[in-house]
Amino acid sequence: MTTALAVINNHISLNMLLADLAARGIARRDCCVIAVREMDLPADLGVALEYPGRPEQGIWGQRRFIRFYRQAAKLLRQNLAFDRLRHLYIVNNDNLLCSHVLETAAGSGRDVTVVTEGLMNFLDAGTHNLAPWRLKVKPLLARLLGLRYAPPAGHQSGAFHPAVSRVVSFSATGLKAPADKVVLREWPITATRTVAPAADVGLIVHTGLAQLMPQEQYQAFAQGYAQWIAKQNFRKLYTKRHPRSSDPLLESLLPSHEIIDDPRAIEDIAGDIPAGVIIGPGTTPLVTLKLMRPELRCIDFGADFYVPVVYRGGVGASPLFEAAGVERVPFEQQVN
Repeated sequence: MTTALAVINNHISLNMLLADLAARGIARRDCCVIAVREMDLPADLGVALEYPGRPEQGIWGQRRFIRFYRQAAKLLRQNLAFDRLRHLYIVNNDNLLCSHVLETAAGSGRDVTVVTEGLMNFLDAGTHNLAPWRLKVKPLLARLLGLRYAPPAGHQSGAFHPAVSRVVSFSATGLKAPADKVVLREWPITATRTVAPAADVGLIVHTGLAQLMPQEQYQAFAQGYAQWIAKQNFRKLYTKRHPRSSDPLLESLLPSHEIIDDPRAIEDIAGDIPAGVIIGPGTTPLVTLKLMRPELRCIDFGADFYVPVVYRGGVGASPLFEAAGVERVPFEQQVN
């Protein structure tokens, strides 16, 4: 019996969803989950629709996902027609499926929960962070799929949307959400330690930052970032690629390093990480890994550079980082 429906987009949102289901006593077998990005879903879910591969950045590349969205739209409509469905979960206010949930929830008697999907929920993220062509194409796609769609307004997470009653997060510090909606859940993954982290071993967590910045600006950032990494003189340097984007420019600039070729999310292999220093520009694992292994030294590099460019000002995720014990290294101070 499906009583909960969720649209999620990454490992973070999946685990926050599972933590909330457990806390509310909702069985996984009673939950229908639609994943709008590639990930491994638990086998004990009642219904699960997985995303068919890595996403495409351009408009023409979306053609290969038409069949998936037809399936997802049908599954969404079927479940929303059931009176027994009481709990709705989404990750943002611009995805086609999430928008349909928001636009049909009013007066339904169902609660709508936003589950955090990462640092986006702590940053000044809005429509300016979305590719303009996506916002133009989505109303047309929604009509073709038989879905209701409204242009996203306010914060990209949807936390301030009037249909949303709850926002589930692993931290309230710096969270962009009304305080009365916030529900805290402990980060649900623990690290079974198999190796001791070494202070002179570093791990770079790649991000999708290259996709969010103009090429010229990102090249300047990547060069400064790689220069700072080189100055640290790590005895051993590892990198973990982003699951949904590549960064050949940064990889070509970095000192000699070993790529961790493991498709699992970094949190799932936290206990096997030999690095004592975790580095990344504005990435959620800086916080989640610190929660799981407090002995790690986690460093956010270059917020003074990437925040004004990508998020048009604000303080970035500095309140969250400070509360979690994440260090911050300014770009200008370290590179110039």
